Amino acid sequence: MTDLNNVKLIKTSTLETIETFCRRNGHTLIDIEGRLKVIELRVKVGRNTFFIHIVFNPWQFDEKPPIFEIMNVDLPISKTSLVSNTTAINTVEGRYRVTFNEKCTQEWIANRDLGHYYQNWIEIAIEQLLPRITFRNLRTVPGVWNLHFPNAMKGHLERLQSSVSKNNLILYNVEESIQYHERLRLTAEMESLKLNAKKETFRLNLEKAKSANEITVLIKEFGGKTLIEKEFSEVLQRISQRIDECSKQEIKPLDFEDESFTADTTYQSTTKVKGKGHRRY
Repeated sequence: MTDLNNVKLIKTSTLETIETFCRRNGHTLIDIEGRLKVIELRVKVGRNTFFIHIVFNPWQFDEKPPIFEIMNVDLPISKTSLVSNTTAINTVEGRYRVTFNEKCTQEWIANRDLGHYYQNWIEIAIEQLLPRITFRNLRTVPGVWNLHFPNAMKGHLERLQSSVSKNNLILYNVEESIQYHERLRLTAEMESLKLNAKKETFRLNLEKAKSANEITVLIKEFGGKTLIEKEFSEVLQRISQRIDECSKQEIKPLDFEDESFTADTTYQSTTKVKGKGHRRY
């Protein structure tokens, strides 16, 4: 089985969380090459219009909040109480990435609440940045992936693939992640059955043991005392009892009728020897 350290899985709950957020708010979730997910929203401010992207990397959902980008505007490098930086990604289409401060990441890791993230970070950040925005109001039509601004998705995919190659990672989609977890579950069940059978065999042989040496051999065959303490601690008391029992059985009481237990050379058996009879005629 592939080393789990190199495998990145998607939790079923991750997509359920994203899809629930979209359904409750009337947003459309768009799939990008089976890798990324994105929400594209048209925002109107008076007569002006611009777009925002909320980009999800499902493999990093637990660790990092979604990427937030603004399109169809001109925006200078800006900082606010929420925003630590704005970066120009594509000046032709007027795309800028908004990077939130560290508190945002901390809150995200703590609760991963998309509703809270949208209302308390994205919406407020837009309000803070609006005075600095110059609207382009370019007319656009949906293109690749049915997005008005699809070009940046190629960059997101390229950065994701670069990270995969650099770190020798394997990305499993939802179906593959489910299958992987199922294989892990079945493997764990088989190992558990083997361990239970091994425990039962040990119990039986422990009760049959006739000497402390036999018990010592059983412990070694199981894997040693350390493994027993870790996986089979409930039998430790019985092991001690059986060792005591076997030790007592090995010490036999003295039989003073046995000549081998006396050094007295004058000792003689009291058994009478019958003499030979004589036959008379």
